Amino acid sequence: MSFADQLRAEKAKLEAQKRQENTKKKRSPKKSSGTGSRSRTVEWKFEDEVIALYLYLSDASKFFKENYSMKRKISVRAMSMKMSVFESLHRGKSQTNVNDQTLAVYDKYRDYEIKALQKVVISILRGEHDPAELRTATTVIR
Repeated sequence: MSFADQLRAEKAKLEAQKRQENTKKKRSPKKSSGTGSRSRTVEWKFEDEVIALYLYLSDASKFFKENYSMKRKISVRAMSMKMSVFESLHRGKSQTNVNDQTLAVYDKYRDYEIKALQKVVISILRGEHDPAELRTATTVIR
């Protein structure tokens, strides 16, 4: 086999590899890190909204926002947007696009002290808090 023949054979192998890689890329969807944006149709969990309220009321740093978002598999942008909804509710600005669950979380936890709300958030992150218990408990800690 001459050098030119070997060169053509290697070139053909490389082209075949490129075609194979291209078809793999087309078949397999891009893997996400788990913190991508949520679609508009996905409802926020009650616990996620409690965490967003805590982050707003505690004036959380960017590090905490990113950390909690990653733990709950929510994008940082979505968390920031939810925090801004709580900010406008806290300032008394009326919003027509606020759902009932967000209003329920705000009404229930807005009077909690930061330390008490922090304990609730920690129990959520540890998986110790029952979601049904979060919705039905009526104790307000002052």
